[in-house]
Amino acid sequence: MEIRYQQRHGTKSSHCAAPGLLQCIGLMIGLACTVFSAPALSQAPAASTPWPAVVAAAKKEGTVFFYGSMAVPVLQRLADGFKKAYPDMKVEFTRMNGGPIIQRVDQERSTGADGADAIIGSEIGWMTERARQGLLLKPMGPSLAGWPANFLFENGSYIAGAFEPWVLAYNTKMVSAPPRGYQDLLKPEYKDKLGIPQIPSTLILAWYVWLEQTQGADFPARVMAQNPKVFISSPPLAQAIAAGEIAASLLNNPSTLRSLIVAGAPINFTVPNPAYGFQLVVGALGWSKRPNAALLFVDWLMSREGQTVWSGTGESASPLKGIPGATEVPADVRFYNFAEWTPEAVKQTTDKWNRQYKR
Repeated sequence: MEIRYQQRHGTKSSHCAAPGLLQCIGLMIGLACTVFSAPALSQAPAASTPWPAVVAAAKKEGTVFFYGSMAVPVLQRLADGFKKAYPDMKVEFTRMNGGPIIQRVDQERSTGADGADAIIGSEIGWMTERARQGLLLKPMGPSLAGWPANFLFENGSYIAGAFEPWVLAYNTKMVSAPPRGYQDLLKPEYKDKLGIPQIPSTLILAWYVWLEQTQGADFPARVMAQNPKVFISSPPLAQAIAAGEIAASLLNNPSTLRSLIVAGAPINFTVPNPAYGFQLVVGALGWSKRPNAALLFVDWLMSREGQTVWSGTGESASPLKGIPGATEVPADVRFYNFAEWTPEAVKQTTDKWNRQYKR
């Protein structure tokens, strides 16, 4: 799913065709999207460039474009916060699932098309590979000094900006006893009322493997015996729960659910035990047409102000300690490990998922 917003106007912009669902990482799809008109190329700053010069160059570039896989309200909040900090800058973002994000930016790089300056998503393996190729702009602003070293990856090439656990979401009008674990969703009352996600990214694929490891080899068959409805990603799953189309889902995340809860939708969630979680990583793209703007945006995300805007509403946890309102991720949560997911492992596991969960 892809949604593009233009912060400078506050309205939805022209929409381009959404990329197809990933069946395997590395699948190439044609993109029929209109690209931004390319400005004159801007010089990426050297590591020794004084930060005020980077800020001045970013303001001259004038705009920052970023792609993100979080819910639109979170992305909008980040755009609004950056705009407040730098009112001279324009901000635009596009919301897509993690797999389509990396497909899009790889195509932009290969064709020289104008597009994203920075991305936020869960595809750590892709980010690591690009960092090792020297294709990311290393954070270099003042926020770097206070950033925890264990959340700065690949020799300082990119960061983990937030953390979220996968949760069990349910409709409060349809469910009398909230599910506390995955086995609860196998009860008879969830027959024909359960939702599950497809696999738009390796993160979801890894979660499915972990689920089978922790819930038992027969768990996929027991899930399918519930006659679940399959959705492309977390947002449509959440919307289906809120609308009463389904009663609960095996997977969702707090940042997707919060806007619906705030709006009064009959939806809530619980963190299961054991739990699986993910890191949202941030990278400034080395082929950006606006490299100074990209670095300025990433530095703001790393600041206490940016982290408070991102995680201070309780949807996620921050790498920085003491962010007011940020959630606490369970100590025993299992985080996605990209190193386990070679192209061969992705293909084999995708084929297995298709056998287990596709009718």
